[in-house]
Amino acid sequence: MSAIAKNIDLVIKSSLTAAMKSSGFRKAGHNFSRRTDGFWMVLNVQSSKWDRGDNGKITINLGVHSDAVAALVGKPSTDLMPKEYECALRTRIGPLLPAKTDYWWEIDSASDLEAIAQDLTSAVVDFGLPWLIGHADLKNFSDALKGQPSLWAAAAAVAMNDREEARRRIIDAIEQRPRAVEGFSVWAKNAGLIG
Repeated sequence: MSAIAKNIDLVIKSSLTAAMKSSGFRKAGHNFSRRTDGFWMVLNVQSSKWDRGDNGKITINLGVHSDAVAALVGKPSTDLMPKEYECALRTRIGPLLPAKTDYWWEIDSASDLEAIAQDLTSAVVDFGLPWLIGHADLKNFSDALKGQPSLWAAAAAVAMNDREEARRRIIDAIEQRPRAVEGFSVWAKNAGLIG
């Protein structure tokens, strides 16, 4: 294992793991997950692909998955944690922080790993966990997907029993993603949203 990989593991194990476990999350590698009321909340610690030697960077990716919405788009429910990138609703920690920009914690041989761990954990506890918990709710999940041209957005509106909104979302998706027209149209017809 490289020096940077060891240091990243130390940052994760230092305080983030305890904070996540106290919030009901389970750890698997650099991922944490919690399943509640038909939702998965997923947190992933991502390393930079440019990490070398003692130098590297990490950030936090967040995702929320809804079993009910997944079923409507033809994805069967599973007890296995989805990967963060498989979640319909995703963000990085940076846009949730006060600066509202992508943010990476830099680590090198001179870094105070405990200070980085504390800062990262504070960001997760203060901004990441509230985002995850707040979106593990069908209305908030659907509202957050509203502007996305996707089947997931339309299916979330169907799950909310708002067929008019679902129809609007699928029409927007068809207009914005012409290469996906056939798949969107078939799904919308099967869902009774368009004729």
